[in-house]
Amino acid sequence: MDIIRAIRAQYQLGTELPWVLVEEDNDGGAEHGGGRIVGTITLTGIVHGPFLSANLGHWVDRELNGRGIGSAAVRFAVGYAQQELGPQPREAGVRGLNRYGVVARQFAC
Repeated sequence: MDIIRAIRAQYQLGTELPWVLVEEDNDGGAEHGGGRIVGTITLTGIVHGPFLSANLGHWVDRELNGRGIGSAAVRFAVGYAQQELGPQPREAGVRGLNRYGVVARQFAC
């Protein structure tokens, strides 16, 4: 619960925007509280003003890798950031051995 409180506090300050990726179930989908969590995507370290910047991190259940879920989530978060925070120059870095993470670089340009 401490981590949830911390994330909520950062959200309320405007320095973090978390989303949960949910797989729809057979009983009405994720929007009705069904489905299972298959990942998260978060904009963190958001700095407002003339030096607007943020970090983007995400993970997806490894059973679902290669299906475009992470790419769609990155596309969504980048689009949201551009619309809500403002268009700014972007750069992307991929850590670790995530072969699918290379896709994130495409959205930075």
